[in-house]
Amino acid sequence: MAVSRDPPTAAPPGVSFEVERFAWADGRLEVIGRWYGIRGRRFLRPTLDVEVDGSPRRMLAVLEHKPWAADDGEEWVAAFEWPGEPVAMAAAELAVAPELAVELPPPSGAPVKRSRRARAAGEKLEARPPRAQALEAELAAARAEIEDLRGQLAAEQRARERRVEQVEALREESATARTEAEAERDEAVRARDQAIEARDAVLAGRDELVAAREAAAGERDEAVAARDAALGEAADAAKERDNAVRRRAALETELTATAKARDKARAERNEWMTRAGATVEPAAERRAPEPARRPEAEPAAGRPAADAAAAPPAPGPDPPEERPTVPLPKGGPAPAGRIPKSQIPPGGILLPPTGPGSHTRRSILPGWAPRVLAPILLVILVVVIALLIAWAI
Repeated sequence: MAVSRDPPTAAPPGVSFEVERFAWADGRLEVIGRWYGIRGRRFLRPTLDVEVDGSPRRMLAVLEHKPWAADDGEEWVAAFEWPGEPVAMAAAELAVAPELAVELPPPSGAPVKRSRRARAAGEKLEARPPRAQALEAELAAARAEIEDLRGQLAAEQRARERRVEQVEALREESATARTEAEAERDEAVRARDQAIEARDAVLAGRDELVAAREAAAGERDEAVAARDAALGEAADAAKERDNAVRRRAALETELTATAKARDKARAERNEWMTRAGATVEPAAERRAPEPARRPEAEPAAGRPAADAAAAPPAPGPDPPEERPTVPLPKGGPAPAGRIPKSQIPPGGILLPPTGPGSHTRRSILPGWAPRVLAPILLVILVVVIALLIAWAI
């Protein structure tokens, strides 16, 4: 399990230390210098960490210069016990607080390693966290990383165990799935066979439908042909209807002309009747009285009178044939321009009088004409009605 540690406190910005002297003196290492930018900070007992021949060493300041309080820019002194001869140091670090330390130049009066750059006295050194603290922080981080790695390793082991279990479960599931797949395959084979049978049935039904469709198409063609024939017959009937309409129009025109001729003949007849009516009465008035019968001739001489009486009369001219006359209407002769209805024959059209002094007129149509024309007109009317019915259908 990882152990959480607080990160090292960073050195305050702007804090520096000006080294005036760092040297051996009477078995001691003395550090003299001036601090800057430390206003309001509290110093602890200074420590000096050095590295000699690859081995670290830590020393505490002697209590002679206690409490080691520092003022900004004032001289500050700390001394450390050093038994033995001066030696070459690879590194030297002065720490005055948990978050405040400076790296010192090699002390004077001792041999200096060539790899280390010597720093001039009076140089300002920027403060930083102590190296030991940094090392401790790195160590803590390394330990935390080791703990994390251990936790990750344990988690990986647990995950591996879970994966092994999952693999076993998957194997079992695979075996079960294989068995189910085989069963599904067998079911699919049966379903395929059933589908093939259904397809064959559908194909047979399709063939029947195709045959029925072809039969329906034949019936449709026959129906189309019958329709075309019916349309032709309808067109012929329409033509016949149009011809009948034209014939009817011609008949109507002829009837109209006949009616006009009839009206004209009636007018002429009326005019003739008017003229005849105007001449009947004067002719009757001018008729001379019948002359007196001449006395019988005397009998021939020497013939007795009885023989003369018994003898037949002498033949003479035939008397004029008497024609039937039409009695005048009551109340006197007909007025001018009007002919009595009794003088109009059944034909309706009159000709001039049959003879002089006759009041009877004869018709332009014979007496049998109406009896012949009536059936003809009835037949024509029936034909026209039949054509109209056919055209409407």
